[in-house]
Amino acid sequence: MENGGGFLMKRFSVFAVTALCAGAVWFFLTGGLDGQKQSDGAHKQTDTFVFTYTIMPGDSLNLIARRFGIAADALSSTNSIDGDVIYKGDTLSVPLSLHDVASLHTVAEGETVSSIAAAYGTSVRNIIKLNRMKKDKVFTSRKLLVNGNPDIHSRFVVFRVGIGDKESEISRAFGLDVKEIETLNASNADWRQPGSHIVVDTFEYSYPVRIRNNIIETAKNYLGAPYKYGGNSPETGIDCSAYVKRVFSYFGVNLPRTVRMMHKHADGRWLKKDSLQKGDLVFFETDRPFPSHIGIYIEDGKFIHASSVGGKVIISDLAKPYYKSTYIGAKRIYLDNPGAVTIK
Repeated sequence: MENGGGFLMKRFSVFAVTALCAGAVWFFLTGGLDGQKQSDGAHKQTDTFVFTYTIMPGDSLNLIARRFGIAADALSSTNSIDGDVIYKGDTLSVPLSLHDVASLHTVAEGETVSSIAAAYGTSVRNIIKLNRMKKDKVFTSRKLLVNGNPDIHSRFVVFRVGIGDKESEISRAFGLDVKEIETLNASNADWRQPGSHIVVDTFEYSYPVRIRNNIIETAKNYLGAPYKYGGNSPETGIDCSAYVKRVFSYFGVNLPRTVRMMHKHADGRWLKKDSLQKGDLVFFETDRPFPSHIGIYIEDGKFIHASSVGGKVIISDLAKPYYKSTYIGAKRIYLDNPGAVTIK
């Protein structure tokens, strides 16, 4: 019994040592339990980028989700939101896929938009949209934005900063100022570093001609409506900001109520004066040391507005000394889906 027991114990010891050694080798090679978690985490990081978005006036969960091309439910779940109430100034964590991340491509001699699109598995239409190109013609050494998605519907896209990418090249490629990129990615101080992921705005500069014309037609429907400071009704009296807010409400845009808030928070892009098109907002600093008057640009240097001086909604000339001296800037408001807008 004793001898038989000793033999069995030796066999068991050999087996245990062998198993222990094999386990140690596995533990070492995989980095142990922590290493397994780190490996899983690293894998997830390569698939998803979490962007911090600051809620703006007029935002809603559905609107934000649509702009980022994700489901509203996913946005609610990520941020543990029960219901659909959000507050301006708060931040949201937005999970974004990195499968179709955008990057810069330097056009080589002999390349065409078609060949570049084929190489990246995207479409000519997508490259033209990303780069705001009027034609599918490119020249050697140009920096082109490329993305693996054949048809981008979201407004914001994720961009990976490559080795050698300059901030001026990135901003120029998207038609943005560097400050706009910095503002949007304020939570990422290292956004210039190679390998960093940032979010960029693909908001196109021009509305379709039909939409621009519709904005002006809608605005002109109120010509002659009486002016009233603080008023909201075109029948009993309306002021300049309420007038602009009313016009854009027909296009699914919920603008802030005051000129000052529109100037600061209205979702759009600032423009140079020589880039004005129908439907752009024009701002003035009149009797106060901050934005205090607003109108809608028509064309040929003219704009329509609810005027306290004229006492009603009128058309004026930007070249007039008063408006020329008080003009402080223009903004093109973002329309989520301008092609779907219909005016009754």
